[in-house]
Amino acid sequence: PYMTFEGTPLRVAEKLVGLSARNYRFALEPGGFFQRTVAQATTVYTDEIAGSVAETLPEPLRPQAARIASMLGMEQAIFGPLTVKGETFGLLAVVGKGLREADATAVQAFANGTAVALTNARLYQEVRDSAAGLERRVAERTEALESEVAERLRVEAGLRRAQACAISSNRFLLALSRAAEAVQRAANPDEVYRAIGDQVESAGYH
Repeated sequence: PYMTFEGTPLRVAEKLVGLSARNYRFALEPGGFFQRTVAQATTVYTDEIAGSVAETLPEPLRPQAARIASMLGMEQAIFGPLTVKGETFGLLAVVGKGLREADATAVQAFANGTAVALTNARLYQEVRDSAAGLERRVAERTEALESEVAERLRVEAGLRRAQACAISSNRFLLALSRAAEAVQRAANPDEVYRAIGDQVESAGYH
């Protein structure tokens, strides 16, 4: 819940019950005030604050409800349902002194505007989260594709090197074979050396 109570009274109340108002949550009591208000989706005015405060507290702390209400200056309250497209997802509570039942219409109008604003903000956040998720997935897929391409290029380069080695080896073996034949035909050592050199050089070696 979001609260606008002054700091000092709120801290005193927190100390009294041993609970923090920050991010405080409570379950709707079946058939209780809040459950009925949400189910009926109608604005409710009440000057019986202690009962509604008690429902927000754990059972052992409920006897302190009236004292807490007094500390926080809660004498009357108007609860307006936060409803969008027929679905109520929360309550807007205006509490204090001097509230009248006639103020319920204004509170409900404010609750309606708040409900729409909250829904739009949530939708916007969902769109942002979805876009961020899509962007993350695209980045991950792009990275995966880049890795696949790099691996494919690495394999292809290895194959080319292997092919080059095979060709080179074949050429070298062919040169040696030809050199051997030439050596057999040589009439003197110079011709032997020249035959070997010519064939090795023809294969691209020295």
